[in-house]
Amino acid sequence: MNAIEQRKQKIGKVSMMAVHQVHAHLASAKEALIKSEQSREEAARSLETLIGRYPSSKLKGADKLGATPPAIPVGQPSAILERRPDIIAAEDRVAAAFYAEKGTEMLHLPRFTFGAGAG
Repeated sequence: MNAIEQRKQKIGKVSMMAVHQVHAHLASAKEALIKSEQSREEAARSLETLIGRYPSSKLKGADKLGATPPAIPVGQPSAILERRPDIIAAEDRVAAAFYAEKGTEMLHLPRFTFGAGAG
């Protein structure tokens, strides 16, 4: 790309500014490549640490992603979704937060104690 732009500049098709822009785009693309490689290596080290291996960033992954699951059919009953453990856990967290808020509201109300004494 760089050589093409320089030849175009020599024959007068593009200006020197266009050649410098190509240089800049090439440099930024190389920098982005280096950053993405560093991010991949850092992620590999983190994964190795999580699975209990010495982090050497030599963890190999698949080149392609797995197939996406099929779309949920329109007529699928919602009862199937209600049985999912993550949805049940989320509902429990919402309920716990609701009752915790109600409990703090109850603390602001006056308290009464009744006692029976004989004597």
